[in-house]
Amino acid sequence: MIQQRKLKIKGIYLLIGFMLLCLIAGIAAWWNLSQQDHQADGYSVAVARNGETVKTFTLKEIENMPYKKLYTKLQSAQHENAEGTFRGPELRDVLNRADKRLLKECRTFICVAGDGYSSALSREEVQQKDYAIVAYEKDGKPFEHFNEGGEGPMRMLVAGDSFGNRSTKFLVRIECRE
Repeated sequence: MIQQRKLKIKGIYLLIGFMLLCLIAGIAAWWNLSQQDHQADGYSVAVARNGETVKTFTLKEIENMPYKKLYTKLQSAQHENAEGTFRGPELRDVLNRADKRLLKECRTFICVAGDGYSSALSREEVQQKDYAIVAYEKDGKPFEHFNEGGEGPMRMLVAGDSFGNRSTKFLVRIECRE
């Protein structure tokens, strides 16, 4: 009788432990999703400094900035390679339009996609001419939206890299860190 009662109590403790584990996993998943920018639909890109949005540019504003055309080949391990002429303003110009102090005071620039993927660039890389652009078209055609199987409407293009892992697709945020 005592043995059965101990087994029953042990079962209750296991059930409670399992429920707590599920609760913790649920909270962690919720927290992770809350960190993503759900307001971003891809038709704008926010420039932030240490978590605070400094300026948000619409796709139309990005398209109206002085642009560069860069030809590059990006190798991908998961998707087909991207080769072509990409068009968009240089990242350094976008950052300067948001706040001229960013390139002087921040050291790292994290490019965040709408799905949470991110990659980082150093200040030295961003300041290089023809190195990183906020691209909105390839070979004269606008990017298809990420939700429709495309890589846009905007993406970071790091022409200095032959692999595409820092050329963030579906760009929605540029986080500047000191």
